[in-house]
Amino acid sequence: MRKIKEGEILSFTNYYKVLEHNGDQLKVVDIRTKDTVFITGESLIELLQSNDYYEKTVVVTKAQMVDTLLSAGQSVFTVGFKKADGTDRVMVGCNPIAETHLGRTQVVDLEVIDKNPADKTRGIRLIDNRTIEFLVLDKIRYNLK
Repeated sequence: MRKIKEGEILSFTNYYKVLEHNGDQLKVVDIRTKDTVFITGESLIELLQSNDYYEKTVVVTKAQMVDTLLSAGQSVFTVGFKKADGTDRVMVGCNPIAETHLGRTQVVDLEVIDKNPADKTRGIRLIDNRTIEFLVLDKIRYNLK
């Protein structure tokens, strides 16, 4: 194990699936490594981002929806949209990157990574920005006007 010295500033971004929630403790599994970890402490749990949880709903324009999606960075989100064949799709993702010349956003589909960490595409999928219907990000659900 590496030595961490006093005064260092640390950062940590990872994606976990909740297995159990007991009081101020979560039992989670890392979706990439499949390691089981316990996260303990109410203040720490409150800092965690969730793909499902939201405290308020906001109605936005299509442009605002896409801008909000692109602002997600490494935060986990849930987005609902129409696939190319017209079927509804709900995706849990992260790391959106705009492909403006095609009107699409490239994201990492975390459910693909969860099911197959060795997926050759690394879970990368495209969302057609014109078909986004809702987004859950940072405790807010955004619905299309």
